[in-house]
Amino acid sequence: MDSMDVCSLFYNLVLNSIEANYKLSNNRFIKLYVANIKRNLLIKIINPVDKYFDINIIKENKTTKEDKENHGLGTQIINDIAYKYNGNVKYEIVDNQFIANVMLECVKTTV
Repeated sequence: MDSMDVCSLFYNLVLNSIEANYKLSNNRFIKLYVANIKRNLLIKIINPVDKYFDINIIKENKTTKEDKENHGLGTQIINDIAYKYNGNVKYEIVDNQFIANVMLECVKTTV
């Protein structure tokens, strides 16, 4: 795998989680799980969100920030990297926790 893709993937996942935590007054955390299983890189990152968070913003590659022209690219970058490595991304909210699951093949394919 290209090291820049791996760095970009982790950067965007972690930055999104940090920014979500800043919006909360308490109960802040980030849980990051990484595993390499049978030539697949599995990444799960979990962070709290308030009960009014709309997951469709993430699924539609949008942003809640005022400067929409320069923000909202992180999820698109994550999705593009997953596509590049025959992977997938699943976003969900469970018990006021945002969960991003990313799966990538550890062998780069030709796009």
